[in-house]
Parts: sequence; structure tokens; C-alpha cells
Amino acid sequence: MSDEEFVYANFSSSVTLTLEYSLEYVGKTVWYQFRWVNLKNDPGPWSENIVSAVIG
Repeated sequence: MSDEEFVYANFSSSVTLTLEYSLEYVGKTVWYQFRWVNLKNDPGPWSENIVSAVIG
């Protein structure tokens, strides 16, 4: 999977983030990739690990 295939989902200023999906996505797999952005809005590198989950 390439970086271009990811879609921006959300921004969180805390360690936790909750995303809501519509019912049409139940049972489908999603992939997440993360990176930090500092207070000057400078982004860090993307995480090396890509995490997947099935929407319940």
C-alpha cells in the first residue's frame, strides 16, 4: 500500500482518537498510518507500521 492511497481522516491533540463510520462500512477493513505534528504545524515522518482493523 502506498502513501498516496491513504485519505486524511482526522486530527487529534490527545493520545486517543475516535473515528465514526457509516453503516455501509461495517465488516470492511481499514488501515491507519500515523504521524506527529508539532505546535508549529511541522509534520514528522509517517509511522513505519500500518495498522489495520475491521469496522464493527
